[in-house]
Amino acid sequence: MKEERMRILKMIEDGKISAEDGVMLLDAMAANASFDGDFEQESREFEKKLNAFAKNAEAFAKDCGNKMEGAFREVEPTLRKASKAVLSKTASVIDDLSKAINESLQNMDKQECCCEEEAECGCCCCEDEPAEECCCENDGCCCDDTPKEN
Repeated sequence: MKEERMRILKMIEDGKISAEDGVMLLDAMAANASFDGDFEQESREFEKKLNAFAKNAEAFAKDCGNKMEGAFREVEPTLRKASKAVLSKTASVIDDLSKAINESLQNMDKQECCCEEEAECGCCCCEDEPAEECCCENDGCCCDDTPKEN
């Protein structure tokens, strides 16, 4: 900055610019220097504020993380217990369902008579038809029931 002032003064001395123009240039340089100084100061203040914000944000994030970890530790046993209960109940329902399906399959294999009466041929006779009146035709029963296996 000092060199620039000296050049302006030299131009005035050599008659290249008028004294008034030299004063205007020197004033402009002073205003620019003041602006640059203000800008640098504001820039430093902004950087300080930005750094402070970053530190606060980091502290906030750590605090939130610690609180979340603490909350999870408090809730974890309850979640584990609830999960075990759900798994146990699900296993019980699946077991009951499996038993019911197996029982149904076994009953289908037995081909039991639909009523207590059975004709001589082994056919299951309808409840409203006495066994002696049940007729067996073509190895089948008269009442759409399947014969009982011997």
